[in-house]
Amino acid sequence: MVSTRSSAGGTFPIPESYAPGTKDASVDLRNGTFKDTASTDAAGNGAAKQTDDVSGAMLEPSAFNKNWVRLAWVAAAVIVAARSSEYVPAKVAVCTHLLAWGLWMGSNIWTTFAVGITMFKNMPRQMFGRVQAKLFPQYFATATAAVVLQMGTLAFGVPLGLPRPQLITLGVALVTGLANWLYIEPVATDLMFERYALENTEGERDGAKIKALYKQFGKFHGISSLLNLVGLGAAVGHGWWLASRLSMSLI
Repeated sequence: MVSTRSSAGGTFPIPESYAPGTKDASVDLRNGTFKDTASTDAAGNGAAKQTDDVSGAMLEPSAFNKNWVRLAWVAAAVIVAARSSEYVPAKVAVCTHLLAWGLWMGSNIWTTFAVGITMFKNMPRQMFGRVQAKLFPQYFATATAAVVLQMGTLAFGVPLGLPRPQLITLGVALVTGLANWLYIEPVATDLMFERYALENTEGERDGAKIKALYKQFGKFHGISSLLNLVGLGAAVGHGWWLASRLSMSLI
């Protein structure tokens, strides 16, 4: 029969093999865990021992630990600070804007034309997909943050406010970046991993299901690529607008 033990953290089961007072088992009432240490000295000092842990579910992540909440908080802080030239001088706003544009443009070109193609040609297909699944969320988050910084510095760093053409350009880039980051890429990645799981199944594989997943993945991958291309066009367009307002004079 399995007994239970209560603690400040709740009630949890104790295996029937546990006898109070024995040296080969311990209960941690604060963490709600049971550990079997019967083989502590089985192979001498320093020997590895096997433990069985019984613990409750982890807490659900707080909303404040989500990336989009963090991004929104940073963007709000930048916008509030940029409202006053007392805290953000004009040159700081200009420098921040140019650095953000450079990061946006550079990461797009590097990811689209260098990293992705190089890995695709030199890595096994599934390994390539797993690496991209780690890189893409960071890439889209970085691009989105860079666009938000540019909009903030233009909106509150230019005396007449954000010019309408650039508001449209950066706004489109923001929408495409958010769509890729929060929806399109996660869906495409889930489809890819579902297909990998079927491909790696031992024995007879469901070819029809694999083909259907391949088709769905191709659709979302195509949409993601198109949105990324729109973002690249926006970066080039905004860069042209910036260049028209720069002077190469060193004086």
